[in-house]
Amino acid sequence: MKRKFLAMLLVLALCLVPTAMAADELLVMPISANSARVFVTIADAGSFVLVEHPVIVSDVDGDGVLTICDALAAVHDDAFEGGAKAGFAYAETEYGLSLTKLWGVENGGSYGYYINDASAFSLGDEIHADDRIYAYTYADLTAWSDAYTYFDTVAASVEAGSDLTLTLTVLGYDADWNLVASPFEGAVITVNGEATDVVTDKDGRAVLTFADADSFVVSAASETSVIVPPVCIVEVTAAAEKPAADAPAFEDVADSDWFSTAVKTAAEAGLVVGKGNRFDPEANMTVAEYLTIIYRMGESEGLYEGRETTGANWQDGAKYAAETLGITISDYNAAILREEMAGITAAYLKALAGGEEFVTVEPIDFSDIADSAYAESIVFMQSIGAIGGYNDGTFRPTNTIRRCEVAQVVCNMMTNVEIAG
Repeated sequence: MKRKFLAMLLVLALCLVPTAMAADELLVMPISANSARVFVTIADAGSFVLVEHPVIVSDVDGDGVLTICDALAAVHDDAFEGGAKAGFAYAETEYGLSLTKLWGVENGGSYGYYINDASAFSLGDEIHADDRIYAYTYADLTAWSDAYTYFDTVAASVEAGSDLTLTLTVLGYDADWNLVASPFEGAVITVNGEATDVVTDKDGRAVLTFADADSFVVSAASETSVIVPPVCIVEVTAAAEKPAADAPAFEDVADSDWFSTAVKTAAEAGLVVGKGNRFDPEANMTVAEYLTIIYRMGESEGLYEGRETTGANWQDGAKYAAETLGITISDYNAAILREEMAGITAAYLKALAGGEEFVTVEPIDFSDIADSAYAESIVFMQSIGAIGGYNDGTFRPTNTIRRCEVAQVVCNMMTNVEIAG
Protein backbone atom coordinates (compact mmCIF):
# COMPACT_ATOMS: atom_id res chain seq x y z
CA MET A 1 0.00 0.00 0.00
CA LYS A 2 1.35 3.43 -0.88
CA ARG A 3 1.65 5.52 2.25
CA LYS A 4 3.36 8.75 3.07
CA PHE A 5 3.75 8.03 6.75
CA LEU A 6 7.34 8.06 7.95
CA ALA A 7 8.21 5.87 10.91
CA MET A 8 9.95 7.70 13.71
CA LEU A 9 13.66 7.04 13.29
CA LEU A 10 16.28 6.95 15.99
CA VAL A 11 18.54 9.84 14.91
CA LEU A 12 21.02 10.78 17.59
CA ALA A 13 24.12 12.94 17.11
CA LEU A 14 27.30 11.46 18.52
CA CYS A 15 27.86 13.60 21.57
CA LEU A 16 31.08 12.24 23.06
CA VAL A 17 34.22 14.35 23.10
CA PRO A 18 37.43 12.86 21.62
CA THR A 19 36.64 10.41 18.82
CA ALA A 20 38.44 7.16 18.11
CA MET A 21 41.37 7.22 15.70
CA ALA A 22 40.84 6.08 12.15
CA ALA A 23 42.25 2.70 11.20
CA ASP A 24 44.83 4.19 8.82
CA GLU A 25 46.18 6.41 11.61
CA LEU A 26 46.74 3.37 13.79
CA LEU A 27 48.73 1.59 11.09
CA VAL A 28 51.47 4.21 11.02
CA MET A 29 51.89 4.43 14.79
CA PRO A 30 55.20 2.89 15.96
CA ILE A 31 54.64 -0.27 17.99
CA SER A 32 57.77 -1.87 19.37
CA ALA A 33 58.45 -4.86 21.57
CA ASN A 34 58.13 -2.52 24.56
CA SER A 35 54.82 -0.94 23.50
CA ALA A 36 51.27 -2.03 22.81
CA ARG A 37 47.96 -0.60 21.65
CA VAL A 38 45.20 -0.61 24.26
CA PHE A 39 41.72 0.92 24.45
CA VAL A 40 40.85 3.32 27.26
CA THR A 41 37.46 4.44 28.55
CA ILE A 42 37.22 7.19 31.17
CA ALA A 43 34.07 8.29 32.99
CA ASP A 44 33.79 11.27 35.31
CA ALA A 45 31.06 10.88 37.95
CA GLY A 46 28.95 8.73 35.63
CA SER A 47 29.54 10.60 32.36
CA PHE A 48 31.87 9.46 29.60
CA VAL A 49 34.82 11.65 28.59
CA LEU A 50 36.55 8.94 26.51
CA VAL A 51 35.07 5.77 25.04
CA GLU A 52 37.27 2.91 23.83
CA HIS A 53 39.99 5.41 22.85
CA PRO A 54 42.94 3.64 21.19
CA VAL A 55 46.37 4.64 22.44
CA ILE A 56 49.90 3.28 22.14
CA VAL A 57 51.42 2.57 25.57
CA SER A 58 55.20 2.52 25.88
CA ASP A 59 57.47 1.31 28.67
CA VAL A 60 58.66 4.81 29.48
CA ASP A 61 60.15 3.86 32.85
CA GLY A 62 62.15 1.01 31.33
CA ASP A 63 61.06 -1.63 33.85
CA GLY A 64 60.06 -4.05 31.09
CA VAL A 65 56.36 -4.06 32.08
CA LEU A 66 53.41 -2.14 30.66
CA THR A 67 50.94 -1.13 33.38
CA ILE A 68 47.58 0.59 33.89
CA CYS A 69 49.57 3.60 35.08
CA ASP A 70 51.47 3.69 31.77
CA ALA A 71 48.18 3.47 29.83
CA LEU A 72 46.46 6.27 31.73
CA ALA A 73 49.53 8.51 31.40
CA ALA A 74 49.63 7.81 27.66
CA VAL A 75 45.93 8.51 27.08
CA HIS A 76 46.17 11.81 28.98
CA ASP A 77 49.15 12.82 26.88
CA ASP A 78 47.13 11.89 23.80
CA ALA A 79 43.73 13.38 24.60
CA PHE A 80 43.78 15.69 27.66
CA GLU A 81 44.65 19.35 27.19
CA GLY A 82 48.03 19.86 28.82
CA GLY A 83 48.78 16.11 28.78
CA ALA A 84 49.49 13.84 31.70
CA LYS A 85 51.27 16.59 33.61
CA ALA A 86 48.03 18.56 33.78
CA GLY A 87 45.40 15.86 34.11
CA PHE A 88 46.90 12.75 35.68
CA ALA A 89 48.70 11.95 38.94
CA TYR A 90 49.36 8.96 41.16
CA ALA A 91 51.14 8.05 44.38
CA GLU A 92 52.33 5.03 46.30
CA THR A 93 49.86 4.27 49.12
CA GLU A 94 49.10 1.43 51.49
CA TYR A 95 46.93 -0.01 48.67
CA GLY A 96 49.75 0.10 46.15
CA LEU A 97 50.16 2.52 43.28
CA SER A 98 46.99 4.65 43.43
CA LEU A 99 45.32 7.46 41.51
CA THR A 100 45.35 10.98 42.93
CA LYS A 101 44.13 12.78 39.77
CA LEU A 102 42.15 11.50 36.79
CA TRP A 103 41.13 13.65 33.83
CA GLY A 104 41.97 16.72 35.89
CA VAL A 105 39.73 15.65 38.80
CA GLU A 106 41.18 15.47 42.32
CA ASN A 107 38.62 14.07 44.73
CA GLY A 108 40.62 12.61 47.58
CA GLY A 109 41.24 9.19 46.06
CA SER A 110 37.73 8.16 44.99
CA TYR A 111 38.63 6.40 41.74
CA GLY A 112 38.25 2.96 40.21
CA TYR A 113 39.87 1.10 37.34
CA TYR A 114 39.29 -2.23 35.59
CA ILE A 115 41.08 -4.32 32.98
CA ASN A 116 38.77 -6.13 30.56
CA ASP A 117 35.88 -5.72 33.06
CA ALA A 118 37.90 -7.37 35.83
CA SER A 119 38.84 -5.49 38.99
CA ALA A 120 42.49 -4.41 39.15
CA PHE A 121 44.61 -4.43 42.30
CA SER A 122 46.56 -1.25 41.63
CA LEU A 123 47.84 1.04 38.88
CA GLY A 124 50.86 -1.25 38.73
CA ASP A 125 48.86 -4.15 37.28
CA GLU A 126 50.32 -5.41 34.01
CA ILE A 127 48.50 -4.85 30.73
CA HIS A 128 48.89 -6.37 27.26
CA ALA A 129 48.10 -5.51 23.65
CA ASP A 130 44.39 -4.87 22.94
CA ASP A 131 43.43 -4.81 26.61
CA ARG A 132 40.58 -2.51 27.58
CA ILE A 133 41.21 -0.14 30.48
CA TYR A 134 38.26 1.53 32.20
CA ALA A 135 39.02 4.25 34.77
CA TYR A 136 36.47 6.45 36.51
CA THR A 137 35.90 8.99 39.23
CA TYR A 138 33.24 8.15 41.80
CA ALA A 139 29.89 9.91 41.62
CA ASP A 140 29.05 8.99 45.23
CA LEU A 141 31.76 10.63 47.36
CA THR A 142 29.97 9.82 50.63
CA ALA A 143 29.17 6.11 50.63
CA TRP A 144 31.31 5.22 47.57
CA SER A 145 28.46 3.08 46.31
CA ASP A 146 29.35 3.32 42.60
CA ALA A 147 28.84 -0.18 41.16
CA TYR A 148 30.75 -1.28 38.08
CA THR A 149 28.59 -2.56 35.23
CA TYR A 150 29.38 -4.01 31.83
CA PHE A 151 27.66 -5.49 28.79
CA ASP A 152 28.38 -8.99 27.52
CA THR A 153 30.09 -7.41 24.52
CA VAL A 154 31.96 -4.14 24.09
CA ALA A 155 31.48 -4.01 20.32
CA ALA A 156 28.63 -5.23 18.13
CA SER A 157 27.59 -5.05 14.50
CA VAL A 158 23.99 -5.29 13.35
CA GLU A 159 21.93 -4.50 10.27
CA ALA A 160 19.53 -1.57 10.42
CA GLY A 161 16.11 -2.82 11.45
CA SER A 162 17.45 -5.98 13.10
CA ASP A 163 17.38 -6.67 16.84
CA LEU A 164 20.47 -6.51 19.04
CA THR A 165 20.33 -8.19 22.44
CA LEU A 166 22.73 -7.03 25.16
CA THR A 167 23.06 -8.41 28.68
CA LEU A 168 24.04 -6.09 31.52
CA THR A 169 26.01 -7.35 34.54
CA VAL A 170 26.78 -5.53 37.78
CA LEU A 171 29.66 -6.37 40.11
CA GLY A 172 29.13 -6.40 43.87
CA TYR A 173 30.30 -8.15 47.03
CA ASP A 174 28.81 -10.85 49.22
CA ALA A 175 28.89 -10.95 53.02
CA ASP A 176 32.47 -12.24 52.95
CA TRP A 177 33.60 -9.54 50.52
CA ASN A 178 33.89 -11.92 47.62
CA LEU A 179 33.27 -10.29 44.25
CA VAL A 180 29.90 -11.36 42.78
CA ALA A 181 28.62 -10.77 39.24
CA SER A 182 24.81 -10.48 38.87
CA PRO A 183 22.31 -9.54 36.14
CA PHE A 184 21.26 -5.90 36.46
CA GLU A 185 17.50 -5.45 36.21
CA GLY A 186 15.74 -2.16 35.60
CA ALA A 187 18.55 -0.21 33.95
CA VAL A 188 17.48 2.28 31.29
CA ILE A 189 19.44 1.82 28.07
CA THR A 190 20.94 5.00 26.59
CA VAL A 191 22.11 5.60 23.04
CA ASN A 192 24.66 8.37 22.48
CA GLY A 193 23.79 9.71 25.91
CA GLU A 194 20.03 9.84 25.37
CA ALA A 195 17.66 7.63 27.36
CA THR A 196 15.55 5.16 25.39
CA ASP A 197 12.40 3.32 26.46
CA VAL A 198 14.34 0.05 26.66
CA VAL A 199 14.88 -1.34 30.17
CA THR A 200 16.85 -4.43 31.15
CA ASP A 201 14.79 -7.41 32.31
CA LYS A 202 15.37 -9.69 35.31
CA ASP A 203 18.15 -11.45 33.41
CA GLY A 204 19.82 -8.16 32.55
CA ARG A 205 18.79 -8.44 28.90
CA ALA A 206 17.79 -5.55 26.66
CA VAL A 207 16.72 -5.69 23.02
CA LEU A 208 17.45 -2.69 20.80
CA THR A 209 16.63 -1.92 17.18
CA PHE A 210 18.44 0.76 15.19
CA ALA A 211 16.73 2.37 12.22
CA ASP A 212 19.77 4.07 10.69
CA ALA A 213 23.19 2.89 9.56
CA ASP A 214 25.72 4.66 11.79
CA SER A 215 27.95 4.21 14.85
CA PHE A 216 26.30 4.38 18.26
CA VAL A 217 27.54 4.34 21.85
CA VAL A 218 25.16 2.25 23.94
CA SER A 219 25.25 2.55 27.72
CA ALA A 220 22.85 2.41 30.67
CA ALA A 221 21.64 4.47 33.63
CA SER A 222 19.78 3.63 36.82
CA GLU A 223 17.32 5.61 38.92
CA THR A 224 17.83 3.35 41.95
CA SER A 225 21.58 2.70 42.00
CA VAL A 226 24.78 4.62 41.34
CA ILE A 227 26.45 2.75 38.52
CA VAL A 228 29.57 3.11 36.46
CA PRO A 229 28.11 3.31 32.95
CA PRO A 230 28.73 0.28 30.73
CA VAL A 231 29.77 0.73 27.12
CA CYS A 232 29.12 -1.03 23.84
CA ILE A 233 30.07 0.46 20.48
CA VAL A 234 27.44 -0.59 17.94
CA GLU A 235 28.12 -0.37 14.22
CA VAL A 236 24.83 -0.41 12.33
CA THR A 237 25.08 -1.30 8.66
CA ALA A 238 22.48 -0.71 5.97
CA ALA A 239 20.01 -3.58 5.71
CA ALA A 240 20.68 -5.84 2.75
CA GLU A 241 17.92 -5.84 0.20
CA LYS A 242 15.96 -9.05 0.33
CA PRO A 243 14.96 -10.65 -2.95
CA ALA A 244 11.26 -10.55 -3.63
CA ALA A 245 9.48 -13.70 -2.60
CA ASP A 246 8.12 -15.83 -5.39
CA ALA A 247 4.36 -15.89 -5.53
CA PRO A 248 2.84 -19.27 -4.68
CA ALA A 249 1.83 -21.20 -7.78
CA PHE A 250 -1.87 -21.96 -7.43
CA GLU A 251 -3.04 -24.67 -9.78
CA ASP A 252 -6.53 -23.18 -9.98
CA VAL A 253 -5.37 -19.65 -10.97
CA ALA A 254 -4.47 -19.40 -14.66
CA ASP A 255 -2.50 -16.53 -16.16
CA SER A 256 -5.51 -15.75 -18.34
CA ASP A 257 -7.87 -15.28 -15.36
CA TRP A 258 -8.88 -11.64 -14.79
CA PHE A 259 -7.83 -11.91 -11.15
CA SER A 260 -4.46 -13.60 -11.79
CA THR A 261 -2.33 -10.46 -11.24
CA ALA A 262 -4.26 -9.47 -8.12
CA VAL A 263 -3.89 -12.91 -6.55
CA LYS A 264 -0.18 -12.99 -7.35
CA THR A 265 0.41 -9.49 -5.96
CA ALA A 266 -1.50 -10.11 -2.74
CA ALA A 267 0.09 -13.54 -2.26
CA GLU A 268 3.63 -12.16 -2.76
CA ALA A 269 2.91 -9.63 -0.02
CA GLY A 270 1.82 -12.46 2.29
CA LEU A 271 -1.67 -11.01 2.65
CA VAL A 272 -3.65 -13.83 1.04
CA VAL A 273 -2.84 -17.51 1.23
CA GLY A 274 -4.12 -20.58 -0.47
CA LYS A 275 -5.34 -23.94 0.64
CA GLY A 276 -2.36 -26.08 -0.17
CA ASN A 277 -1.59 -25.51 -3.85
CA ARG A 278 -5.09 -24.20 -4.58
CA PHE A 279 -6.44 -20.67 -4.06
CA ASP A 280 -10.12 -21.59 -4.43
CA PRO A 281 -10.89 -18.25 -6.14
CA GLU A 282 -14.65 -18.76 -6.59
CA ALA A 283 -15.33 -19.62 -2.94
CA ASN A 284 -16.97 -17.04 -0.71
CA MET A 285 -14.62 -15.44 1.80
CA THR A 286 -15.61 -15.65 5.45
CA VAL A 287 -15.54 -12.81 7.97
CA ALA A 288 -12.64 -14.46 9.82
CA GLU A 289 -10.63 -14.90 6.63
CA TYR A 290 -11.06 -11.26 5.68
CA LEU A 291 -10.26 -9.94 9.15
CA THR A 292 -7.14 -12.11 9.10
CA ILE A 293 -6.05 -10.26 5.96
CA ILE A 294 -6.73 -6.95 7.71
CA TYR A 295 -4.68 -8.17 10.68
CA ARG A 296 -1.74 -9.07 8.41
CA MET A 297 -1.94 -5.69 6.68
CA GLY A 298 -2.03 -3.80 9.97
CA GLU A 299 0.79 -5.85 11.43
CA SER A 300 3.07 -5.11 8.47
CA GLU A 301 2.24 -1.39 8.78
CA GLY A 302 2.90 -1.27 12.54
CA LEU A 303 -0.73 -0.57 13.42
CA TYR A 304 -0.69 -3.04 16.30
CA GLU A 305 2.64 -1.80 17.72
CA GLY A 306 4.28 -5.19 17.39
CA ARG A 307 1.74 -6.97 19.62
CA GLU A 308 1.36 -10.62 18.74
CA THR A 309 -1.63 -12.85 19.33
CA THR A 310 -1.09 -15.44 22.01
CA GLY A 311 -3.65 -18.10 21.19
CA ALA A 312 -3.17 -21.14 19.01
CA ASN A 313 -6.33 -20.62 16.93
CA TRP A 314 -5.70 -19.10 13.49
CA GLN A 315 -8.70 -16.81 14.08
CA ASP A 316 -6.92 -15.00 16.94
CA GLY A 317 -5.49 -12.46 14.52
CA ALA A 318 -8.95 -11.82 13.11
CA LYS A 319 -10.39 -11.33 16.58
CA TYR A 320 -7.59 -8.98 17.61
CA ALA A 321 -8.08 -6.91 14.45
CA ALA A 322 -11.81 -6.62 15.17
CA GLU A 323 -11.15 -5.57 18.77
CA THR A 324 -8.52 -3.03 17.71
CA LEU A 325 -10.87 -1.45 15.16
CA GLY A 326 -13.89 -1.52 17.49
CA ILE A 327 -15.89 -3.87 15.29
CA THR A 328 -18.44 -6.30 16.78
CA ILE A 329 -18.62 -9.66 14.97
CA SER A 330 -21.50 -12.06 15.64
CA ASP A 331 -20.33 -14.93 13.42
CA TYR A 332 -16.73 -15.16 12.29
CA ASN A 333 -17.47 -18.19 10.11
CA ALA A 334 -20.21 -16.50 8.06
CA ALA A 335 -19.57 -15.45 4.48
CA ILE A 336 -18.67 -11.77 4.47
CA LEU A 337 -20.97 -9.41 2.55
CA ARG A 338 -19.66 -6.72 0.23
CA GLU A 339 -20.95 -3.96 2.49
CA GLU A 340 -19.35 -5.57 5.56
CA MET A 341 -16.06 -5.81 3.71
CA ALA A 342 -16.30 -2.09 2.90
CA GLY A 343 -17.06 -1.19 6.53
CA ILE A 344 -14.19 -3.23 7.97
CA THR A 345 -11.69 -1.96 5.42
CA ALA A 346 -12.74 1.67 5.85
CA ALA A 347 -12.27 1.37 9.63
CA TYR A 348 -8.80 -0.14 9.10
CA LEU A 349 -7.66 2.51 6.61
CA LYS A 350 -8.91 5.40 8.76
CA ALA A 351 -7.11 3.96 11.80
CA LEU A 352 -3.95 3.58 9.74
CA ALA A 353 -4.15 7.14 8.41
CA GLY A 354 -4.55 8.65 11.86
CA GLY A 355 -6.52 11.67 10.64
CA GLU A 356 -4.59 12.21 7.40
CA GLU A 357 -6.51 12.79 4.18
CA PHE A 358 -6.60 10.30 1.29
CA VAL A 359 -6.13 11.04 -2.39
CA THR A 360 -9.59 10.66 -3.93
CA VAL A 361 -10.98 9.82 -7.36
CA GLU A 362 -14.20 10.77 -9.18
CA PRO A 363 -17.13 9.60 -7.03
CA ILE A 364 -19.70 7.12 -8.29
CA ASP A 365 -23.32 7.47 -7.23
CA PHE A 366 -24.22 3.85 -6.54
CA SER A 367 -27.96 3.38 -7.01
CA ASP A 368 -28.46 0.67 -4.39
CA ILE A 369 -26.61 1.73 -1.22
CA ALA A 370 -28.99 4.31 0.27
CA ASP A 371 -30.47 1.79 2.72
CA SER A 372 -27.15 0.16 3.63
CA ALA A 373 -25.82 0.73 7.15
CA TYR A 374 -22.39 0.87 5.50
CA ALA A 375 -23.26 3.46 2.83
CA GLU A 376 -20.70 5.98 4.15
CA SER A 377 -17.94 3.36 4.16
CA ILE A 378 -18.84 2.21 0.65
CA VAL A 379 -18.64 5.77 -0.68
CA PHE A 380 -15.33 6.33 1.13
CA MET A 381 -13.81 3.09 -0.18
CA GLN A 382 -14.83 3.90 -3.75
CA SER A 383 -13.58 7.50 -3.50
CA ILE A 384 -10.03 6.39 -2.62
CA GLY A 385 -9.87 3.77 -5.36
CA ALA A 386 -10.08 0.69 -3.16
CA ILE A 387 -13.30 -0.79 -4.54
CA GLY A 388 -15.53 -0.44 -7.58
CA GLY A 389 -19.06 -1.31 -8.54
CA TYR A 390 -20.79 -3.01 -11.43
CA ASN A 391 -21.35 -1.70 -14.95
CA ASP A 392 -25.00 -1.05 -14.21
CA GLY A 393 -24.11 1.50 -11.51
CA THR A 394 -24.87 -0.80 -8.56
CA PHE A 395 -22.68 -1.95 -5.70
CA ARG A 396 -24.85 -4.89 -4.57
CA PRO A 397 -24.01 -4.39 -0.89
CA THR A 398 -25.67 -7.54 0.45
CA ASN A 399 -23.99 -9.91 -2.00
CA THR A 400 -21.26 -12.18 -0.71
CA ILE A 401 -17.75 -11.59 -2.03
CA ARG A 402 -15.54 -14.22 -3.60
CA ARG A 403 -11.90 -14.85 -2.72
CA CYS A 404 -10.76 -13.67 -6.17
CA GLU A 405 -12.65 -10.39 -5.66
CA VAL A 406 -11.05 -9.90 -2.25
CA ALA A 407 -7.62 -10.39 -3.85
CA GLN A 408 -8.49 -7.54 -6.24
CA VAL A 409 -9.57 -5.28 -3.35
CA VAL A 410 -6.30 -6.01 -1.53
CA CYS A 411 -4.33 -5.30 -4.72
CA ASN A 412 -6.26 -2.04 -5.15
CA MET A 413 -5.32 -0.94 -1.63
CA MET A 414 -1.66 -1.78 -2.23
CA THR A 415 -1.41 0.05 -5.55
CA ASN A 416 -4.07 2.79 -5.53
CA VAL A 417 -4.64 4.03 -1.99
CA GLU A 418 -2.44 7.00 -1.13
CA ILE A 419 -2.29 9.56 1.64
CA ALA A 420 -2.46 13.18 0.45
CA GLY A 421 0.25 15.69 1.28
